[in-house]
Amino acid sequence: MVAASTLNPGRALPDEIRLAIGENADRRTLCSLSLVSKAWMAITNELVWRSLPSLLPLLRLFPEDSREIQHGSTAAVKFRRPLTAEDWEPVLERSRLVRAIDMALFSGTPQPKVYYDRSVLEALIACPAPSSFLPHLESLVLPFDAFTSSKDLAEAVYMTLISSHLTTFGVSQSQSLRSRDTEHGEQTEWDTHLLEGIARACPKVSNLVLNANMPSSSLCTALERWTCLKVVRVTFAGQVDLDRIFGVLRWLPSLHSVEIDFGSGYTELTSPPTCGTYPPLKELTVMNVDIPLALAIMRGLGIRHLKVLRLLRVEEYYDQRDAEMMEMMQYIGSEGSSALSHVELRFDKSYCDLSFKHFSPLSALRNLRYLAISGDNTVITEAEYSDCARWWPDLRTFELDVTRAGAGCVECSLNVLIAFAEHCPHLEFLTVPLDATKSPPAIPQSLQHLALISLDVLEGAGISNLRQVALFLYNLFPNLEEVLTSYREWPKEYHAHSRTCWFTVNEIVNVLRIKEHGA
Repeated sequence: MVAASTLNPGRALPDEIRLAIGENADRRTLCSLSLVSKAWMAITNELVWRSLPSLLPLLRLFPEDSREIQHGSTAAVKFRRPLTAEDWEPVLERSRLVRAIDMALFSGTPQPKVYYDRSVLEALIACPAPSSFLPHLESLVLPFDAFTSSKDLAEAVYMTLISSHLTTFGVSQSQSLRSRDTEHGEQTEWDTHLLEGIARACPKVSNLVLNANMPSSSLCTALERWTCLKVVRVTFAGQVDLDRIFGVLRWLPSLHSVEIDFGSGYTELTSPPTCGTYPPLKELTVMNVDIPLALAIMRGLGIRHLKVLRLLRVEEYYDQRDAEMMEMMQYIGSEGSSALSHVELRFDKSYCDLSFKHFSPLSALRNLRYLAISGDNTVITEAEYSDCARWWPDLRTFELDVTRAGAGCVECSLNVLIAFAEHCPHLEFLTVPLDATKSPPAIPQSLQHLALISLDVLEGAGISNLRQVALFLYNLFPNLEEVLTSYREWPKEYHAHSRTCWFTVNEIVNVLRIKEHGA
């Protein structure tokens, strides 16, 4: 009786439970559930249409005789005839459910690039909806070239799409356009007037994502209008006036996250301010820069309140690179506060030489929970690894990308794991260049580290007695789930035997854990 009543048009399940089930289902399952009953249809429709990768799913709802869609890696859409009010009914019924349009939300599923014919833009502008085509839209991120077929209609189309609820606005640059611009040495700028018009129409935007080339003056105008901005993510494709842009960013009272990617662009910050006017930044991510520019950006925006600092794909050049590296590390160590808990520094592997002296200034950041530093020629000894364990007792993730090859190769014995077990009780992910050719040391009495779940020994880790090492790891880290041998760049054939040995160790550890805990 219970099963029968449960299946009877979905009435036996409260809406809250159906919603919870639906939110954990994939889109195909949601579509199947919508066929079960009207009760399920109401819930699943809301979930399916809440987020879309583009306008294409809505355009498919128009009658087939009214539209033409060329499918493939690129989808081209156009209308064959004028649309009637009846044609719009199923579209407007779904469009009011849409909260977000952003291809990035579907990164796990390949999505076609969509180009809209002029007839589509004209139809959208003539939408019979009383207010907006998407009245409850909160997030809109469309490709740079979505409306290139008719640039004169672009502003009118955007005004049809945006709503008073919009809090996230973005322009993503399509890969095809990026490649074409780079190939011909040209950069196409996004329309300045269009960005300013959107800024006027949507004053509540708090999250700005711009991956398109646009003049500094246009960007600054938008930043000045969007005084509620909390998150700014910008990719620069050409030379920009950072002094002017940072001059605006520093006065945004609610700004807490900035991500800047210089891509193939070139710029410099000529005069980082020395005044104390900084936004209350909590997160700063900078990509594709050299060390002087990265340091200038940190000084320009301030890092005193940061919780998260990411410097990714940072280049350092041969002349004076050691002095530049030390200056940057000393700045982070001295200006970062007790709030800074996440530091990720990824240096260009072709240029970077890192040693313990470069890490030492970061020892002042006592509350680090996540620390990842990578470069090409990183050398750090076992004793220095042990010092790191004592410096940062709150670590959850610790990764130093070190060098095994060449004369500077340094490896750590299993003793280093005892140091981390003693000093970092919350550590969950550890990367260390192990050498387990010697017999495992005795584990201090009653020492068990319960938090570690992943150990990366790096490719090429030596090992002799597999079972002894596995027992040592299990006794020290009883909740360890995986032992990895990751490589930097590509796997080397002469390390194949080592990989096989550590895979066996991983299997033994898992068998022991499952036998003891049953999971």
